[in-house]
Amino acid sequence: MSRTAIDRYIRFAAKVSQCIVPFCILAILFILGITTAEVVWRTFVGRSVPDSISLATVMMPVTAFTAIAMTQLAKQHITVTILTERMSERWQYRLALLGLALGFCLCCLATWEGMLQLIHSFKIQEYYSGSFMRLPAWPAKLFVPVGLGAVAMQLLADIFEKVLANRDAKEEQGKWNPSQSA
Repeated sequence: MSRTAIDRYIRFAAKVSQCIVPFCILAILFILGITTAEVVWRTFVGRSVPDSISLATVMMPVTAFTAIAMTQLAKQHITVTILTERMSERWQYRLALLGLALGFCLCCLATWEGMLQLIHSFKIQEYYSGSFMRLPAWPAKLFVPVGLGAVAMQLLADIFEKVLANRDAKEEQGKWNPSQSA
């Protein structure tokens, strides 16, 4: 794969991660709004807003799964480096690649399973029990494969970035030979 194609993929993965962020923001604002309405309604009327808990529950997967990809893009996940900081750069690089590869594989599997759950939910017309409005479950389940798919794309982009950065560093040191790489 050419460097240009890899750079295009990295930019595309970043745009995908950025495009799903508004869904997260809207879901958080909706949850805040429905929760505020619930508190105010309970205070003044003495009763609960119908389906406020169900509506907030529907939005939870949207907030959880859409934010992960952007966090990965920004490299803002919590990391613990107690052991790795004592290792050589070569081993740090290898472990970082291993972690990204494992994360990519797990996200791909979870995306696939999330897609199967979404299809099943849609086919059986699943809805949230206890809901006055019979809220369908599939819209919330849609964001599981969407969010995890975006995370998988971002992890693959991070793998490419790490490999290219390592290759560029070796080129600068004169240790990388293009004829030896395949």
